[in-house]
Amino acid sequence: MNRKVVLLAFILWLLSAVMSLFAVGLLELQIAYASPYTNIDVYTAYDMITNGSYPDLVVLDVRTKGEYDSGHIYGAVWIPVTELDARIGELAGHEKHEIIVYCLSGGRSATASGKLDSHSFTKVYNMLGGITAWQSAGYPVWIATVHNINTTFNYDTIQAAIDAPQTLDRHTVLVDAGIYYEHIVVNKSISLIGENRNNTIIDGNNIGTVIIITADTITISGFAIRNYEYYPESGIRLESNYNIVNDNIITDDLGYFGVYLDGANHNYIYGNTIVGMLYAVWGNFSDNNVLERNNVSLSSYSGIQFEYSKNNTIIDNYSKYSIAGVCLRNCSGNNIVSANTMLWSVLHGLMLEDTNHTTIVHNNFVNNTNDVYLNRSFDNTWDNGCEGNYWSNYNGTDLDGDGIGDEYLPWEEVDYYPLMSPYIDGDVNHDTIVDIVDLSIVSIALWSTPIDPKWNPHADLNGDDLIDIVDLTIVAIHLWETW
Repeated sequence: MNRKVVLLAFILWLLSAVMSLFAVGLLELQIAYASPYTNIDVYTAYDMITNGSYPDLVVLDVRTKGEYDSGHIYGAVWIPVTELDARIGELAGHEKHEIIVYCLSGGRSATASGKLDSHSFTKVYNMLGGITAWQSAGYPVWIATVHNINTTFNYDTIQAAIDAPQTLDRHTVLVDAGIYYEHIVVNKSISLIGENRNNTIIDGNNIGTVIIITADTITISGFAIRNYEYYPESGIRLESNYNIVNDNIITDDLGYFGVYLDGANHNYIYGNTIVGMLYAVWGNFSDNNVLERNNVSLSSYSGIQFEYSKNNTIIDNYSKYSIAGVCLRNCSGNNIVSANTMLWSVLHGLMLEDTNHTTIVHNNFVNNTNDVYLNRSFDNTWDNGCEGNYWSNYNGTDLDGDGIGDEYLPWEEVDYYPLMSPYIDGDVNHDTIVDIVDLSIVSIALWSTPIDPKWNPHADLNGDDLIDIVDLTIVAIHLWETW
């Protein structure tokens, strides 16, 4: 009998110990994977958001889209409570980070906090009183300024709009006027459009490159880009193909590259104003690009420079007050330099080093210290068979009145057909005025151009893969504006 009692006591003790261990395990499991959310007031929430102690903090707005768009906490991620289970993957990686959840007054945020608990988010904070209490405390709300026009979703930062899983290739992201202190990586084939290049500003805060383009067929347009780091950083860096960069202002007194093409091909860089860096546009191992109608000035070295690149077209650009206007180094292979104005270059208007088979025609060389510098560069073409370039220092005569100089040929040891007056791009029939004859010539040229906007962006100007009357209208407007 005593043995039975001892055995029973031992069994009961063993069972008690196992149950205790099981209970401790359950408690540890609950703490590790499903700890209850914590209620906090708006003062605690504001301190957590602003004190810098929580670098991975997520602020989650679980209201409707209309409520979010009418005003929200800056930087808040928007996922309505009704979609939270389905979109929980958008919060992946934050399971162990602090998440502040809020709604209008605290009801929906409590429900959402419970859902996060059930999905193993361990640091969830429900903000009591919601956005109503937040505003009553005098804290600011934000109206989203970055818009995906395809999804109608709105964001507080440009990068957030790009990174959003709802943002897909071929979408357009519009950015309202304002200052955005960001460094942006564009890794989707989207159009990123600023409201106005004079007041839609992306500021690099003197750190790194401002915009890096890594995907193909991206458009960047309508921004002022400023304040980035010196070597080897850029205002815009292209590492991909078939992109468009147009109508931007890039400024930085200490910048290195304005636009840097790094192994980037078939890009169209046009209509930009680039002021005050070492190189306004610089390309390296980059082929088949078009640089058109860019206004570059005060470059500490070159306004436009390519190295180890071929088949690039540099047309109708305006470079002034730079050390060199245009420079090509080791760029043999059918490059075209045409209709550019190189003005007041400190050393050289055009530099060619180890560069052959380049066509240089219809350029204006005006008041440069030296118009041309050639170093081991041969077999380049300086005319189209009847017209060459304009040289402000040409002192010959035009006795037959054909607009071509008759004496001191070849001028600058290269030009047999120096123009007597500056070349005007758009004046196709060369009568020094842009008129209906020019428009007719351009129309014929466009209609006879192969229809492939990737290879010929001059033709399909409205981007609908068809050269039509809309494109001709755009050309007509451009020509009249040029005149």
